[in-house]
Amino acid sequence: MGNANPLAVMAGQNAANQKVEEAKDGLKSITGGKTDEQKAQEARAKDRVAEYEQKKRERAERKAKLSQQWAANKK
Repeated sequence: MGNANPLAVMAGQNAANQKVEEAKDGLKSITGGKTDEQKAQEARAKDRVAEYEQKKRERAERKAKLSQQWAANKK
């Protein structure tokens, strides 16, 4: 093993690294470049935003209703 040609070893390593990169690129094209964890994080973020928007709408509706009640009681 000690007699191995360093250039041949480097060429083999480069070829192996290139194959690994090609495999990674292929996987990225299949998954859209995102890991399952990244997709899960994005889904959680979308859920949080949707929940926030829903609460915002509910607050606005509640405020409008209370404003109408207050105006009616003031008459």
